[in-house]
Amino acid sequence: MWHCNRESDVCGVGLELIKQTPLEFPRYETVGPVTRHFDLKGYQVTTGIGADLMQGARDAVSGMIDLLSTQQGISPVEGPYAL
Repeated sequence: MWHCNRESDVCGVGLELIKQTPLEFPRYETVGPVTRHFDLKGYQVTTGIGADLMQGARDAVSGMIDLLSTQQGISPVEGPYAL
């Protein structure tokens, strides 16, 4: 699973799941800090899930661009510049 946050940080996380486990939430949001070194207002994260690492990273970044485009009213072409 790959994560992309609004500060354009992209990182990979390995998860082991039971085969055919549906993952219904490709995006998540925290309402407050997870630890004290994160933003006190929380943060939003998009994910990319799959067997191909590069495609997972692309999906996570693409999801964040879509989220920023929707929330900020910018075009998807401008989205990468916002990251």
